Amino acid sequence: MGVDFDMKIEPSLFEWTSWFPETIPTWLTIQELQENGINVDASYSPMVKSADLKQNESLDHYYERSYKFIKKILAHSKSSNNKSDNES
Repeated sequence: MGVDFDMKIEPSLFEWTSWFPETIPTWLTIQELQENGINVDASYSPMVKSADLKQNESLDHYYERSYKFIKKILAHSKSSNNKSDNES
């Protein structure tokens, strides 16, 4: 089953870090994902880097992190739609 797009890795979407009281999990690097056949957009710059996730964050901080990312997605979607409308 082939994938026709490159995945963007966004740590902002990670779960509430307080569910991981000992340590935040270590993820595969972009290179490791690519070496294992995962199509990853290496040029994508995440809103929050995984190293910047705060261990034992408050629930309010988690909601704020999630909210900011959703706002970013909506703004990007709106600007993309406006570009498509102008090209028509």
